[in-house]
Amino acid sequence: DFLPGNPTASRIVKSMDPREQPAAKQAQAPSHKKKKISAKSPGKNPGKGKKDASKGKIKGKKQQGEANKRKRQEVKPEDMEFLNIEEAGFIRTEEGEKQSSKWAQEELDPYLDVQTKRKKFKLDMDPKLGPYRIDFSANSRCLAIAGRKGHLAVFDWREFSLWGETQVRETVRDIKFLHDDRFIAVAQKEHAYIYAHQGMVEVHQLEGHIKPNRLEFLPYHFLLASVNGIGKLVYQDTSHGKIAGGHDTAMGNCDVMCQNPYNGVICLGHNMGTVTMWSPTCKTALAQLRCAPGCALLSVSVDLTGNYMVTTGTDNKIKIWDVRKFEQLEMHKCTKFVHPPSCTKISQRGVLAVGCGKTVALYKNCHLNQPKEYMTHVVEGADMIENVAFCPFEDVLGLGTNSTVQTAIMPGVGEPNIHSLSANMYETKTNRAERPIRQLLDKLAPDTIMLDPTEIGRVAPVNDRSQRLMALRQKKFETKQKLTHKQEVHDGDEEGLQEEIDDTEEPDNKRLKGHVGFRGKKKGKRAYVSKQMARQHNERRLTKVRERADIMRAAKQKPEKKPQQQQAP
Repeated sequence: DFLPGNPTASRIVKSMDPREQPAAKQAQAPSHKKKKISAKSPGKNPGKGKKDASKGKIKGKKQQGEANKRKRQEVKPEDMEFLNIEEAGFIRTEEGEKQSSKWAQEELDPYLDVQTKRKKFKLDMDPKLGPYRIDFSANSRCLAIAGRKGHLAVFDWREFSLWGETQVRETVRDIKFLHDDRFIAVAQKEHAYIYAHQGMVEVHQLEGHIKPNRLEFLPYHFLLASVNGIGKLVYQDTSHGKIAGGHDTAMGNCDVMCQNPYNGVICLGHNMGTVTMWSPTCKTALAQLRCAPGCALLSVSVDLTGNYMVTTGTDNKIKIWDVRKFEQLEMHKCTKFVHPPSCTKISQRGVLAVGCGKTVALYKNCHLNQPKEYMTHVVEGADMIENVAFCPFEDVLGLGTNSTVQTAIMPGVGEPNIHSLSANMYETKTNRAERPIRQLLDKLAPDTIMLDPTEIGRVAPVNDRSQRLMALRQKKFETKQKLTHKQEVHDGDEEGLQEEIDDTEEPDNKRLKGHVGFRGKKKGKRAYVSKQMARQHNERRLTKVRERADIMRAAKQKPEKKPQQQQAP
């Protein structure tokens, strides 16, 4: 590097020259000392101002440096695709090899690493306490299980550490995590309850939810929704505990319920084969869809985009619907399974899981073409699948059966890139404490739940009803103006008032003409009622005119002057 003619080398040699370095120090030393002496000189305060100015400069530089640092740390939307470097798993088979749908879990073990193998487990429970329903937390850390006969438990399924377990000694129908993994909502025999994860201690009894069958929690609105055996849907705000809405579906017993993650609309499946969509602020259903006429619906699921919905019924058919147009896209009949599809779930990457008896089948891209099986898993023994659930950000499928809770490895079903702002599985103690505060600050109002959230902020179009109201208001205003004008014209004119009285006493034929022409049953009664209403209106108008005339006459009559009595001399 130290070659002649190399500019870098010459600069290095110049900075390291021992003859020039002391001279620079000597040149800098006197100026530094002079500044110190001038700052401490008695009788003058120039140093104080200079000191404050230097502090201000330093403070401004620090703030600018922090702002630049934040700007450098900000991620632009166009740069997000470069940060999502993780790829989703998959199974690729060549021609002539066994199809992926016929692979068993044991055949996947040679291709899995040690950590992924640990995610596959099976918990044997007491068959008398089942069947079991399961739910994963949003950050994929915890698993909550609920037995039909009252067995509740929450544990960290990665580390296999039990957080809490209890026996409530009554029927349990469903279980759901709330805004984080520290609180769990349980649908029990009479009411819904909220438990804390540490020790499964009961925190609240929600008396507004009477005999709930299914539960759903809307994380962006802090709303807990439940539906019961008589078809009543109840929304309760978990931030302050007030009921946000309650609707009677008038369709009987309902035990099929799911939410649309895109817009927060609750979808209910009824025994008549109809799917209804609800929001807390609308008394009637936002939409009704006849999915399986004459058959009871067994499950309803909506994907993360909110565009596609999957329904299954007792007719043994899987139907895929486009929610944007309310049209059926595909229909697949489960002929190879003995039992009808009883439960469904859609993963983060759009993989559909369908539980049929002892078998769970997975389908990829089922909305694009005729669905084909991607993978299958058969439960050992005589257990029947009660519930299926995908673990977020993992290639893991959870199964709840009559006597077991188990997981299966399904490559390609989970999102590989984690969004730490929405759900962070690596959060620290500080992050865990700050997350509920951020969620409450970003909480959405219940009236933002609608089929098309993009309508928020738009100008509402003028419909026929609003036009009629505007015309009615304009007519009332014009009538008021006419009455004011008549009062000004007839002020002080008794003849004009008498003419108005005479006109008022005449029957209002134009008003009665529109009421006499009613047709149908009891038209004579209608005509009589309309005449009475017109007569009462004319009497009220006549009374007002006469009162005004009396007031004007009294004002014109001047009091007579009494003769003054002469005083006696």
